[in-house]
Amino acid sequence: MTPSLRSFRGLLPGAVSHAAAYGLLFVLLEWTKAARASQWAGFSVQDTGAACIATLIYAAIIALLALILAVPLSRIAKIPERWRLMGTTAASAIGVWCVLSVHRETYPTADDALVLAAVLAVAGVQALGGALAAAGAMLCAIGALWAATHYFLFDASRELWASAVPAGWCALCAVVLLLLSRFRRPTATGIAGLLLSLLPLAAYGMAVWQPWRGHEDPRPNLVFVISDTLRADHLKCYGGSVPTPRLDAFAKEGTRFENAYSLAPWTMPSMAGLFASDYPPGLTPDGGANLWLGQTWNYVQGEHPPTIAEVMRGEGYATGAFVANALVWAMPNVMDGFEQGAFSHPIMLVPPGWTASLPFLHAVLEAWFPGAHWRRPRDTTQAMNRYAEAWLRRHAHEPFLLYVHYIDPHAPYDPPAQYRTRTGPWPFFYPYPGAEAYGQQAFDSEYHVDEANRSYVASLYEGEVRYVDDFAGRLLDTLDGLGLKDTTYVCFTSDHGEELWEHGGYGHAHTVYNELMRVPLIFRGPDIAARAIDTSVSAIDVMPTLFDLLGLPAQDHWKGRSLGPVLRGEAETPVARPIFAQGTNNRCFPYPLQMAIDGQYKLIREDGTGKTWVYDLKADPGEQHDLSLENPVVASAMRMLMRQWMESFPYAMQPGADAGIESETVEQLRGMGYL
Repeated sequence: MTPSLRSFRGLLPGAVSHAAAYGLLFVLLEWTKAARASQWAGFSVQDTGAACIATLIYAAIIALLALILAVPLSRIAKIPERWRLMGTTAASAIGVWCVLSVHRETYPTADDALVLAAVLAVAGVQALGGALAAAGAMLCAIGALWAATHYFLFDASRELWASAVPAGWCALCAVVLLLLSRFRRPTATGIAGLLLSLLPLAAYGMAVWQPWRGHEDPRPNLVFVISDTLRADHLKCYGGSVPTPRLDAFAKEGTRFENAYSLAPWTMPSMAGLFASDYPPGLTPDGGANLWLGQTWNYVQGEHPPTIAEVMRGEGYATGAFVANALVWAMPNVMDGFEQGAFSHPIMLVPPGWTASLPFLHAVLEAWFPGAHWRRPRDTTQAMNRYAEAWLRRHAHEPFLLYVHYIDPHAPYDPPAQYRTRTGPWPFFYPYPGAEAYGQQAFDSEYHVDEANRSYVASLYEGEVRYVDDFAGRLLDTLDGLGLKDTTYVCFTSDHGEELWEHGGYGHAHTVYNELMRVPLIFRGPDIAARAIDTSVSAIDVMPTLFDLLGLPAQDHWKGRSLGPVLRGEAETPVARPIFAQGTNNRCFPYPLQMAIDGQYKLIREDGTGKTWVYDLKADPGEQHDLSLENPVVASAMRMLMRQWMESFPYAMQPGADAGIESETVEQLRGMGYL
């Protein structure tokens, strides 16, 4: 064995022990950056596993570099082995940071100075107390970071606490470990470091997990769940072919409305009308694209009555909202009154897989392997569940309103592998600008997809349905596991559906056929009967029903009616009445669409031209055969019904209602396919 190899092997244990502290330091830096991001939703078990892998990678690289430097250095200068290893590992750590930093910034920043100071601080602890004390201090900082960022998950100053708490706890623990190391008891130092790292986690658990605190307030809770773009006919419990076991089980425990209808075929008017229990006004026929754009923004502008959250907060309820649809964030007539919440952008492309919580490492891998598909649509459904489950654990002891809005199964379609049924030409379906980078064709405003690929796209949508079914079930598991099942009303519905070429088109917002308008509506809770109701109901009935269940007074401005008597078994079915809705989006330009359903018949009207289509939903549920000519009596009656509805309220915005719209909002609308 050569002297160099002998020296290399002799220095290896010391290099590894010193490099371990720097490996933990870089994981601390990775997690700090991840936790400070606005879209961060908490660390998962997978993130912890990724951190362990990253620690080994960083420590191995730093140890190898340190040995490469230390062996020749021993020939140049007579430096004691301990100091030689500490110096070369510190130098190697600085070199690793330079590689990580160059893919983040093109010039040194204040953060680089802080990292350099942290590296020198680790070297100082190693010099004074040894490698074990330094590694223990880093482990303590990571434990404090995890606990602090989860404890302050909903705090506006989370970014500050994500830096301050780990640094302060690390400094305190370093002093304790240095004192212990003076007794020359490595075992005691190691045990103390482990206990000190676990202490913040124990404190976090005691602070936020309080199952021993009883729900002393007798008032029931409310969990309101929206699954965006979910058409009812894809759920198994609604006669669909997609396996949805969690929602099927949920429906069997409560009341399922077989024929529930949205108020519009896209999010903004649909959610505005649902929360206000009112019909959203339509756009000015043939009013021009710019006018329509301004009027669209009116769904989130102007005065509005108190929201459900404002009313319930005034009654002493805790209120939390976790929303993955960017269009809902800016809607004061929906979001006002929620004291805590978090949002997640659905179209954002982010690192996938195990590097998701390691932004520095991911940036290097992405730069070195540009041909790999390193970015995929953000998994907002998982993020919403992390937020909502954490919020539930904190508020289980008090009456609460929890609003969860999954963006799935809205495009982009990228269900995890276990929810897919087939493979296809693209890794995921992304009908937005930039799709070409993922092997997809460039999509125009009509989202043309080759006929040969449509079944693959439809299978991805079905995978998204299966995915949200699973995670909605997990949310219910958390609720039930906290002992809240018998004191909580749960409502599950959607804002609209999705066309998959049933009428020659794709997506939503462009028609008012049932694949866009018929949505699931399921209630579960105390005294709610387990059954299915065939009578048609509207989304304007949701808020009056929820207030009735909670024992809160109805609002004067609501146009809907409570379904509470039916849910409680006091009435067999709701009194049948016509259903109305409007299709008001730029994809309908230049004439808005309107819809009326009375019994088994459905009318679609083009506002501006007066053109109408009539369908028999019982004989023709796919709405393929227009009855206007062959059944003029029904057609005339349905047109009269629509006229009466239009005369009953200002169904369209005034031509001057073209309030300014911010460029950021325009980009959000365009990014989600509405412009």
